[in-house]
This record gives sequence, structure tokens and C-alpha cells, in this order.
Amino acid sequence: MEKIRHLLATDLDGTFVGDDAGLKQLLAYYDTLDEPVALAYITGRHRASVIELIDEASLPMPDILITDVGTVIYHGKSLFEDEQWTGKMTENWQPDNILKIAEGISGLTVQKLPHQRRVSFYASSAESAETLKTSLLQKKIPHTFIFSSNRDVDILPEGGGKGEALKFLIEHY
Repeated sequence: MEKIRHLLATDLDGTFVGDDAGLKQLLAYYDTLDEPVALAYITGRHRASVIELIDEASLPMPDILITDVGTVIYHGKSLFEDEQWTGKMTENWQPDNILKIAEGISGLTVQKLPHQRRVSFYASSAESAETLKTSLLQKKIPHTFIFSSNRDVDILPEGGGKGEALKFLIEHY
């Protein structure tokens, strides 16, 4: 991918999507600029879900797509996977061990995902999430732990996350 000088990086749900008139106005503004601005979507969704949303909401195709809470980066016209980031995300990744540890914790329900780039759960309580976090630390499983909305638990590869993926992009492109 060629070097990017200007980048608009945005989440999708409740940010870029949700106000059709505002989005139309924003995109029209970017069309008036003298220099091109690359577009990056950074989302918790997986790739197929993003492509579906792009079609449904008539969104522009991004130059960069960061999916699965920052564990996968795609770029280029055909949105091919960034192998360097994937290598970093898979280096010490242990999804099967995470799932095994979670089996013994009540109050956790596994979220069905199309792949194991991340392992996600619905937690019935903050205590369930905290028990999982503590268990992963005790077992020395390398990971990044995210608990959000007092319900969603995302276990990412160590060093993963939306912000880390964006930093990687900025440093490399």
C-alpha cells in the first residue's frame, strides 16, 4: 500500500452510520478537498458483516478496514489482509485455551463468530467477566481483555485492539 498523507478513521455503528443526511454532508465535504483523504473503518464487526453494512447503507468502500475489534487489517482495492499484522496477532494466540478456561465460569455465553481472530462472550455480570480475566492472567495466557457495555467480553490476541491496529497503520503507511 502506498503512503497515506491524510486519513479519516471511524467506527461504523452509531458513528459513521446512523445519520444519513450528516454522512452525505461529510462525504461531500471530503470530495471538495484538494488532497485525497483515505477512509478507514475500524469496527468490532467481522469482514462479511462490514461488507453487508456497506451494501445496505450505501457506504463508500474504505481504503482500509480494521475488523474484529482491531485484530484484522485489510487494505487495497480488494481489501487484502495485512500479513504483517496477522503475523503479530497470531504469534502467541491461544483461542482454544481461552475457550477451555471459560467453560468453567458460570455466566459466560460464547458469541458465535465466523473465525477465531478473537474470542467473545456475553457476560451475565461484571463478576463473570472479572473471573475470566483473573483466570487468564493466572494461566499466563497472552491476551488483551476488553469488557464493554457491562455485558460484552472480547479476548483479543496480545497487543490487539482498535487503537493498536490504527497505530500500526500510521507507523507503516
